[in-house]
Amino acid sequence: MAETSRSKFLKFAVIGGAATGFHYAVAAALTLSGLASVVVASTIGFLLSALGNYLLNALFTFRTKAADAHQGGRFALMVASGCTINAALLHAGVLAGIPVVPAQLLTTVAVLFWNFAVSNRWVFRRPT
Repeated sequence: MAETSRSKFLKFAVIGGAATGFHYAVAAALTLSGLASVVVASTIGFLLSALGNYLLNALFTFRTKAADAHQGGRFALMVASGCTINAALLHAGVLAGIPVVPAQLLTTVAVLFWNFAVSNRWVFRRPT
């Protein structure tokens, strides 16, 4: 039986939630220690969480081979676009006067939907 998009999205969201927790922890640590600005710290956290996110989604959400070079390349492009969206929306939110935590949460929701759509339709699609 084929897995539904809803079921895939739920798995994607749970794995993404764990990756997001890691992303936020890295960003908070870098920001609070004064090692990086909010946007730079968030970008570093985002990129560091991407590898685990890729492996877990390849294995559990989309059930593909994580070692597929084409898939890995597509995932890297998705991460680059998601990272760009994350940085741009967070920067815009902070400039608009939204406090950092709500701005990051809103940004994360937008990136979640973007990443799932791209993952489901392009990154992890099965060859036809």
